[in-house]
Amino acid sequence: MDEQQQRIAEDLGGEFQGELRFDAVAQEIYASDASLYQIKPLGVAFPKHREDVALLARYSNEFDIPLIARGAGSGVAGGSLGRGVIIDFSRHMTDVKSIGSDTVRVEAGVVREHLNRKLKAHGRYFAPDPSNSSVTTVGGMLAVDAAGSHAVQVGSCRDHVKEIETVLADGTIINAGLHASPMQIGLPGRSNELVHELAQLLAKHELLIREKQPPMIRNSSGYHLRSVLTTSNLNLPRLLVGSEGTLGLFTEATLHTTPIPAHRGAVLLLFGDLERAINAVNAITSLQPSACDLLDRRIISLAREADQRFEELIPRNSEAAILVEQTGYSDRQVQDRIKELIVHARRSDSTVLVAATAYTFEEVEFLWSLPYRVVPLLSRMMGDTRPLPIVEDIAVPPKVLHEFLTKAQRVFQRHWITASLYAHAASGQVHFRPFLPTPTLENATKMESLSRELYEVAV
Repeated sequence: MDEQQQRIAEDLGGEFQGELRFDAVAQEIYASDASLYQIKPLGVAFPKHREDVALLARYSNEFDIPLIARGAGSGVAGGSLGRGVIIDFSRHMTDVKSIGSDTVRVEAGVVREHLNRKLKAHGRYFAPDPSNSSVTTVGGMLAVDAAGSHAVQVGSCRDHVKEIETVLADGTIINAGLHASPMQIGLPGRSNELVHELAQLLAKHELLIREKQPPMIRNSSGYHLRSVLTTSNLNLPRLLVGSEGTLGLFTEATLHTTPIPAHRGAVLLLFGDLERAINAVNAITSLQPSACDLLDRRIISLAREADQRFEELIPRNSEAAILVEQTGYSDRQVQDRIKELIVHARRSDSTVLVAATAYTFEEVEFLWSLPYRVVPLLSRMMGDTRPLPIVEDIAVPPKVLHEFLTKAQRVFQRHWITASLYAHAASGQVHFRPFLPTPTLENATKMESLSRELYEVAV
């Protein structure tokens, strides 16, 4: 350990009840995550409870040491990396504190899939469903406002949070919830002080916020300011969710839970080329499915390799797939809605192949295992060029998805680059993975140019 690391270990050693690590192995492990980036941290902290987190905050505030929150490290934008102290919530803070009739109280390190296993016994679940649900933590989901395939129906994490226990930069612990928005000055308490100042700030810039942050199903650009302030309340969690650890450190949260849909169906449609699949998306999304995902040839090829059942379902000449889900008030209604989807798809493309329909819980979950299991496999592909997450999460209004994808393909063509495509088409969220060589200083300019052009198309 160097002098600074030694001082931190000695200063905190008597009070901090979790573990502190400043050894080279820990630094190396936590220098990377699922992104392309690598930043060596000062050290790693594994807090046992909120008091440990508050202690870290007070200490770092006094000595100007950055704190970086980390859950599963499954993000692809480098959000869990930094040169300060990494706080890993996933080792100890993993308790499901209580389960109510329509809410659940959890610590930040609880894995989403583990949480839903517990909630299933109560006939409920935590609805946002990112593709890495088997490892992602609730704290990480709240930090990035995770959504997933069903966002068009259930929204994102921001729509499912009642209260967040948050540690501020000075170590103060607040319970951020739905607060009356005090416009008078002088109310006591740190939370009231924050709410008062935020209410004034948001009210002053209401028109600017509405202009610059239009309503969309998915929008993770900057802090979420829209819909935080109403005439009578300030919803602090709506602001905190998506702030990626920059406004506070989440230690616990009370989440709204949702009844598991009793009547649900899904269909996997296959197409001879990607363009036909994209055209069919517009016809299908007009029927308001609960989810509609678009997958390209590479994704479905990986599915064939990953599971014998998918190899039997998906012909080798399939170039694209659409996975669509519908819910309803009865099994009959769901079946009718799936049939209607198929009719609309065939009107768009008479050659579409219905690979499978599913109506039981197990059958539907099997079809959804295609993107959930396969998309993470992209990062394990080997070769001189690999699918890299440099422009992995772009969102556009669903009605212009076809236009965006067409223009994006032209950008890739100009750069002589191919890319895999997985899109939550119903909500306009696109995951590109361009096939590129390992990043180096020499090819960094080309990667930046590609990213910039794709962002310009999105804007």
